[in-house]
Amino acid sequence: MHPFYLLVILGFLFLILVSILALLHGRSIPNGSQAQAEGVSRVSTRRPGSIQLRTLIYDEGDWDANRGSLENLAIFARMHLALAIDILPPIRGRDLREQDSLFLYATGHRGFNLQGPDLEQWILYIERGGFCLIEDNNGMDIAFRAFVNRNFPGAQMRPMSRDPQMFAKPFALDQYPKVMEHDGQPAQLLRVVDSLNLFYSFSSDLGDGWESPRSHRIPQSRRIPALRMGCNLIQFAANLAGPAT
Repeated sequence: MHPFYLLVILGFLFLILVSILALLHGRSIPNGSQAQAEGVSRVSTRRPGSIQLRTLIYDEGDWDANRGSLENLAIFARMHLALAIDILPPIRGRDLREQDSLFLYATGHRGFNLQGPDLEQWILYIERGGFCLIEDNNGMDIAFRAFVNRNFPGAQMRPMSRDPQMFAKPFALDQYPKVMEHDGQPAQLLRVVDSLNLFYSFSSDLGDGWESPRSHRIPQSRRIPALRMGCNLIQFAANLAGPAT
C-alpha cells in the first residue's frame, strides 16, 4: 500500500480512538457531578450580579468634591467582589428610578439640600429600598442634620457599629475607618431612619481614603480600611436587589 494512504488510514483511526475516549470520559461523570462542573463553568463566565456607582447631585454645596473617589473604589472593589461594577455619570434626584441597583453617594464640605422634583423622587427611591450614602467631608454636618429634621421629623440616627451585614462581608472590620482627623470626634456610620437604606458617614471621610494617594497623601494604613469598608457597603447595596439570576 502506498505510504500516503497508510498515513490517512492511521490518522482516521486515531481520530476515532480520541472520540471514543472522550465519550467514555463524559459518561464516567455522574449526573450530579456533571451538573456541578457545568455550574462552576457558568459562574466563571456569567455576570454574577451588577451594581452602578453614581454621585448624587445636590444643592447648596460642592457635590463634585472627591471626583476620583468612586472610580478608585470601583477598581479596588472589582478585585474583591463577585459583581459587575459600573461607574455612571452624576445624577439628579429627579432622574432616579426606584428599580435602579445603585450605590448612590454624596459628599461635600458645605451645605446639603434637595428640593422640588429632586427631593420627591429621591425620597421615593429610598422609600422603595434604594441605597444612599451621604458623607460629611468636613463642613456638611450641620446642613445635613437640618435637612434630615425637615424631611424626616423625629428621625433618630442610629450607629451601625459592628453591624454584621456591613462590617463582616467581604472584609471583617473592627470599626468604622477614621481616615481624616476633622474635629477629633470618632468616625461613625449612622442609619438615618431604621426602615430606610439611607446612611450618613460622619467624621470619617471615606471618600478621601478612596481617592488617589497623590490627592491627600493619606497613608496606606488608612486608605486600605476605607477601601475595604467601601467594598462592604457596595456588597450591602447589591444585596438589596436580591441574588443574581
